[in-house]
Amino acid sequence: MAALGTLGVFLTALASVTANTTATRYVHCGFQRSMQFGQTISFQSPYYPHEYPRPLECIWTFVAPVNARLQVTCPNLFIMPSQNCHLDEFWIFPSANINKADGRYYCGKNYIDVIIDNNIFSAAFFTEELVYYTYYTGFSCNVTAISKKSNTKCGVKGASRVVGGQDTAENEWPWQAGIRRSLDGTFFCGAVLIDAQLLLTAAHCAEPFSVNEIFVSLGDHKMSIESNTKFTQHIAVAKKIVHENYNSVTVDNDIALLQLTRPVIYNAGIKPICLPCKFTSYKMNGEKGTVSGWGTTTYGGRPSEVLQEVELPILTTKECQQYLNDTVTDNMICTYRKGYDACKGDSGGPLSWLKDDLYHLVGVVSFGDECAKENSPGVYTKVTNYLKWIEGKTSVNFCPS
Repeated sequence: MAALGTLGVFLTALASVTANTTATRYVHCGFQRSMQFGQTISFQSPYYPHEYPRPLECIWTFVAPVNARLQVTCPNLFIMPSQNCHLDEFWIFPSANINKADGRYYCGKNYIDVIIDNNIFSAAFFTEELVYYTYYTGFSCNVTAISKKSNTKCGVKGASRVVGGQDTAENEWPWQAGIRRSLDGTFFCGAVLIDAQLLLTAAHCAEPFSVNEIFVSLGDHKMSIESNTKFTQHIAVAKKIVHENYNSVTVDNDIALLQLTRPVIYNAGIKPICLPCKFTSYKMNGEKGTVSGWGTTTYGGRPSEVLQEVELPILTTKECQQYLNDTVTDNMICTYRKGYDACKGDSGGPLSWLKDDLYHLVGVVSFGDECAKENSPGVYTKVTNYLKWIEGKTSVNFCPS
């Protein structure tokens, strides 16, 4: 394999990456591993979780099958900080060629979670000899080989459960996501996964924030960011697309897309929901859908710590207008069941509808008059009206003809 020559390239190029002297005796470490799909291999700085020795020259190389890509996660990188990381450096080289042009370096405290769209990569760790004592613990990283092609089917629910205003089973709704503030991890809106790197949410959730101010949690069950499931992934937002005709007064066109900085890794707790491509003309009279979220359980109350779900009758636009008159446009549908409703914090989340053994996203939680108020339906953005808009903004062919 081509990677067998990496160590020679590394030794040749090392002088351009680190300021070495022939008099210095470096501690060498590292290895090369071949991987299979789904396999995870760990590598650590020497003596982790204790302080690493000095000086160091380490390289790790991973080779997966040709049609694979590699995910690299280092939850607690802790390397001596310095300007431009010129003293101690942790490098990721996506092509396994050890040179500055190909790599990215880190130091200080970092959380690394990157997808390398290649079946081979190298990581390197260089430290300088210092005359004074330092305490930095280095890192422990995981490398996972994943397929470039996903066989994940949309709309497949997790655990089965009787629905009715209660806690969900863990990862029961694998497309459910939460939007959080980057500053403190506070949850404030829901979202729904429709593709590996795309989520839908309400425009009123996305509009007030820049992408640097928010991130998305998937695979969660409890709202607390410290109470993650084994499937949880927290991913930054690269781009937001708020519908250009969103009206904050009438709440018409209350829909937005969030594009993530990297694709999610599908697992038992994270899967996309289907878009209702075949049901643009379907009459929803008498149908039921399930709304889910971490919103408040009473009007003016506190958010729920555990993801909630409730099954609700779906009203057509005309049926909803009988309750709310001109407040409801043709871009909206509603649900109504006395005493049950979405509430504050559920905005942007899914109204999931089961048809032909798969769940489809028919609504995005938009607004309501208080919560579960008598004769006041909950209002959702009607997703069937926005299928062409979604495809036009993403270039993803969700609804092939």
